[in-house]
Amino acid sequence: MKPVLCSEQIKKLETQWAEQHSGSTWSLMQQAAESFVALYASHWSNKNVTVVVGTGNNGGDGYYVAWLLQQQGAEVSVFAPFGMPDHTIDAQRAYELYCQTSAPILDQWPERTDIVIDALFGIGLNRALNDDAINLIEQINKANVEVFSIDLPSGLNAQTGVPMPVAIKADYTLSMIAYKPGLLTAYGPAYCGQLELATLGIESHSDSIFNDEWPQLIDKSGNSHKSLFGSVSVLGGNHKMAGAAVLAGHAALKAGAGRVMVHCDAHFQQVAISQAPELMVKVLGKSPLMVGENHALVVGPGLGRSVFSSGVLQEAILSAPQYGGVVDADGLRILANQMQKMTGWVLTPHAGEAAALLGITSQQVQADRVSAVKQIALKYQSVVVLKGAGTLVSNGTEVIFCHQGHGAMATPGMGDVLAGMVGAFLAQGRAPMDAAVSAVNWHAKLGCLIAKTQHSVFASDIIKLLALQPSD
Repeated sequence: MKPVLCSEQIKKLETQWAEQHSGSTWSLMQQAAESFVALYASHWSNKNVTVVVGTGNNGGDGYYVAWLLQQQGAEVSVFAPFGMPDHTIDAQRAYELYCQTSAPILDQWPERTDIVIDALFGIGLNRALNDDAINLIEQINKANVEVFSIDLPSGLNAQTGVPMPVAIKADYTLSMIAYKPGLLTAYGPAYCGQLELATLGIESHSDSIFNDEWPQLIDKSGNSHKSLFGSVSVLGGNHKMAGAAVLAGHAALKAGAGRVMVHCDAHFQQVAISQAPELMVKVLGKSPLMVGENHALVVGPGLGRSVFSSGVLQEAILSAPQYGGVVDADGLRILANQMQKMTGWVLTPHAGEAAALLGITSQQVQADRVSAVKQIALKYQSVVVLKGAGTLVSNGTEVIFCHQGHGAMATPGMGDVLAGMVGAFLAQGRAPMDAAVSAVNWHAKLGCLIAKTQHSVFASDIIKLLALQPSD
């Protein structure tokens, strides 16, 4: 697990580092450039490299990278579309060093290049790009070349992961000192390509963490029986939406719950059993709920949004005040109208459901996903999983980033499977935050694994692999 830091925190660390090193960050810039060149060394050989630099210290990193490559005999040039760096910053020193070589500084885009190193804008970018910058970034994105970004893709907001309004689409990104929120959520995962980290020897701590670990599963060896592994009740499958509840229930079984009961419309009970005969079935809204320690509820998959559905959610909340469970899908839409605190529960909204919970638009949620997930967690006193590219998990104070996942997972039922997995971990005794993070990472990693051989990843594909022991 690694800390995730905002721009202000990074700048503070750099200032502290300078205070301990004669008041200068020059050697830190050298370390950053050296780390970048060393990591991607195998890519430079026999290639024409263009380093695109801005006027700030991110551009300084670029000048120093270009100098290093020139020393190693690479065919390198620098393109400085916005002029030379400010003479008061480290970038000026890197620029002067590069000027001592025979490598050129271009004032227009080169006729030929095989690789672009992006050192245009750094983590301090906080305003919309002008037309010249937009046109340049679009030109780079259209070029048929490999792109390597220093620290983060230029044009991407380091905090929110939103392009401003465009950003470099990198093949590789090396983040310096710590990961930034914008690399790990919203559009960040799609723009940064293969993401690596160089801490530059600086230790950092944060309430925001990047966690991509496989969950450690409960030991089922020895003298075990199903009652040791908890029970899950799925409340959903109303009217024509049985599939969602069945997926959630089946996923809970495969994720290790000892028993799973699906409360659904009576007409769909045979369907549930045919899909997974290990499931127990009950009539939604007419069968008493099992509650107690090591029993988790999953409310919402296929529940609908009727008065009846609202009553089902209310019964669940009142029946399990200490033990909680998961609210997903339609349950979240109902909850948005009730303003009910959900202490001990896990809420699993996508952007649209998150918007309903906050009374804002989904565009506003996506514009700052970190802020949105924390607001929901505080408002409902719950753990919140904000699904989407770069899923986030928060209890209102901590934010855990899951950079795993794949666009091929954007298929029906994925959220139902995730809800069932979270329910299974809760039933096995995990705390809500741990249950949510473990389920999110396992779900995402399996999706990535399947996406290597399939164009689309389906919810049932995830379920098939859930019985396997997670491993790297």
